[in-house]
Amino acid sequence: MFKLLFEQPLYNALIVLMKAFPMLDLGLIIILFTVLVKLILSPLSIKALYSQYEMKKIEPLLKKLKKEYPDDKQALGIKTMELYKEHGINPFSSLGLMVLQIPILFALYFVLLRSGLPEINNELLYSFISAPSHTISTLFLGMVDVAEKSLPYAMLAAAAQYFQTRYSLALQNNQDPEDKTFAADFARSMNFQMTFILPLIMGFISYKFGVAIALYFITSSVFQIGLEWFSRKKRQEIV
Repeated sequence: MFKLLFEQPLYNALIVLMKAFPMLDLGLIIILFTVLVKLILSPLSIKALYSQYEMKKIEPLLKKLKKEYPDDKQALGIKTMELYKEHGINPFSSLGLMVLQIPILFALYFVLLRSGLPEINNELLYSFISAPSHTISTLFLGMVDVAEKSLPYAMLAAAAQYFQTRYSLALQNNQDPEDKTFAADFARSMNFQMTFILPLIMGFISYKFGVAIALYFITSSVFQIGLEWFSRKKRQEIV
């Protein structure tokens, strides 16, 4: 099922790009491929960003609810969900997007590093897609093989993830330091882990699995920063 839903479609999409852009090496194809994947997922990303903006907007209302129901956690939870519904907020949208990208990442690993590229695996091709006739170079910009490990590229992937996280969490940096509730402590802990631990994990994965995965992470982070910048700018124009 995983192969049918994720690996095979991504593999065929990659082959189509190789045929359409014969002048590009495999590294540049991966970058283009990543941008296309992110564009397809962008409606979900924008929806998640919208929820973040609205969450920031209703912070005073959430604080008011906490004061009204200081000891009744069940009532507070019900009223909070009603408030989310009233403002069209899905608090789990970011989590859903993250979960969706996990199988895509695994499929990308199999497609790029386990399928035999640059040799074409005809068993994975759809009947209406043919293999490219030209030889595909695996040297990214003629410098590094995308299947090889590279510490500099792993470090770039970690740095890109760090800056993306810092930019994404900018809306949440106004948390009240005096708020000592469990929810506030949990949020601060998650923010710390996403800012410092997640980039280290991304860097390790990028080094472990090679330049191909590092290019995917780098391009994803840069794209997400651009999408958030554009979304914030459009929101300022609307507001």
